[in-house]
Amino acid sequence: MGLLLNQFDVQKIRCTILNVNQKLNGSQKMLARQCRMARAALNWTVRDLADRAGVSHDTVIRIEGGDQTLKDSTIAKVRSAFEAEHIEFTNGSSPGVRIHLPDGTTVEAPAALPREPQ
Repeated sequence: MGLLLNQFDVQKIRCTILNVNQKLNGSQKMLARQCRMARAALNWTVRDLADRAGVSHDTVIRIEGGDQTLKDSTIAKVRSAFEAEHIEFTNGSSPGVRIHLPDGTTVEAPAALPREPQ
């Protein structure tokens, strides 16, 4: 007797496996808007983020512009800089960011932020 799964169940399993693999590989993607949201939550400039992540100013602009050609290792550096400041990237139907404050409270970043003039 085999296990019967509908298409929805199969898709949920695929998504779960993908998320686990991405977390294990350290390559979970960060959306451009999540980068802008996290930077705004920390009140950082593009230069602040570049310095903290060890990447160039132009790299941050490319990330925030949605450039998909950057290496996973570059994205990981930027994510790590945010995560060191207790930023959590949320995924699902409405990707965003949360900041975990020292007092134990959690604050959601604004749902939509305008693009920063360059």
